[in-house]
Amino acid sequence: MAHNGGVRIAIVEDSVLELDALANYLEGYCSDRGIAAEIALFTTGEALLEAASGRDFDLLFLDIFLPGISGVELARHLRERDQNALIIFTTVSPDFQSEGFDVWASGYIVKPATPEKLARAMHACRFLLERASRVVKIPDSGGADIQVPAADLVYAEVYYKRTVLHTTRGEFTTRVPLTLLEERLGGTPFLRCNRSFIVNMSHVDDVLSDDLLMRNGDRVPIRQRGRREVKLALTRFIAGSAAGVG
Repeated sequence: MAHNGGVRIAIVEDSVLELDALANYLEGYCSDRGIAAEIALFTTGEALLEAASGRDFDLLFLDIFLPGISGVELARHLRERDQNALIIFTTVSPDFQSEGFDVWASGYIVKPATPEKLARAMHACRFLLERASRVVKIPDSGGADIQVPAADLVYAEVYYKRTVLHTTRGEFTTRVPLTLLEERLGGTPFLRCNRSFIVNMSHVDDVLSDDLLMRNGDRVPIRQRGRREVKLALTRFIAGSAAGVG
């Protein structure tokens, strides 16, 4: 199931039967709730690492016992380059739940997976999924409404009395003032980091001394007055996302 934008999910499971079952339950869960999702399937951790080198996943289901690199070791590798992705382990026994503490696992599914078990595990990811399903309606510079998935909006800036939306699909220009846009975005994960900029904290790659480095390579300035508050808000957001509490 692939959509433009939305949440990107990976499942790593060496049993094809378990892999297909979990994928089907997950597709049904997302479809029932109107969540735009793209689901990628892997049978080894090595295959996921190769795929993840060129893209980011928002949510990962990792089998703890995998041939080759284990699910826990796989999670440690992923954590080295992405602190924000949510991780749910699948396991044959609840005795192994402690394995996920140091990689900030958001939940567990004890096999065999069922729709009910999946729903309980996904509850810990509800803030990520709510953000993925949100769509912001904004009039473009010609007055026609455009629908921008909130998850696709990287940042917005005021430029020559116009508001430019930088999204994963390209740039759009609108006459909507930044203050009104801020109201429509409705807070977290969006942050007014500067008089002329709003960033999607989900797309921040690094916090520099004076700027935010976005995942698309752009730099967004942090306001001088209130810089500490901006950095603190980002720190709290990153920590909350990693813990699965949004």
